[in-house]
Amino acid sequence: MKKIIMIFLVLVLQQASAQATLEYAHHRSIAEDISASLAEAGITDSYVNVTEDSVVVHYHQPKIKSDVDVLLVWNYIWATCALYHPESSEIRILQYFDSVPLAEAVVDTTQAVDYVAGKKTFNEFRRSVTVNPPPDRRYPEAVKEGGDLDFALIGIAGFMLFLVVVLGVFFFKRKSGETKNKQKAKPVEPRKPPERGVGGHKFCTECGTKLSREARFCTECGIKQD
Repeated sequence: MKKIIMIFLVLVLQQASAQATLEYAHHRSIAEDISASLAEAGITDSYVNVTEDSVVVHYHQPKIKSDVDVLLVWNYIWATCALYHPESSEIRILQYFDSVPLAEAVVDTTQAVDYVAGKKTFNEFRRSVTVNPPPDRRYPEAVKEGGDLDFALIGIAGFMLFLVVVLGVFFFKRKSGETKNKQKAKPVEPRKPPERGVGGHKFCTECGTKLSREARFCTECGIKQD
């Protein structure tokens, strides 16, 4: 039963580690595609963090002439994120200028997907956007906070893989030890009783010393003889 439980735990941890690694690689691939698309549009200084539920884009606002330019940049970011990760729940934009936070804009991914698909007009989509006050953290700290999630996922996957290896080594050593013990164990042969006397002699029933037939005690061990 213990062996079955051990094998089950190893398989579960191995599967969880593999799943976490695949999800991390998938999300990083999406983030890289979004960053590349933004760079092609002139938004070169950006950091994109992708999870199963959200896409967060930190970017430095290029020089603009009016608020319309800002809205156009946001629309491009929302559309790009919706195209590359439509399964997410929300898209969050954190706007900076010279590392100073300016604004945070959030929209449901479904709204952005409908806007890209032409199911919503620009005004309808704009009403679904929530603009929050700028965050307190400056650009480097905010980006580091987003990047910590990546390192956390790597740490979890690495820890699970470590557990799999430890459990596997423990199980192998235990199995190997049991095999060696079985090989070392030898059947105990029953001790042959000393032969009775032949002719004018007899043997001690305890130690087997040769005695005369008339001896009542063994001269070696002192045991009384029959």
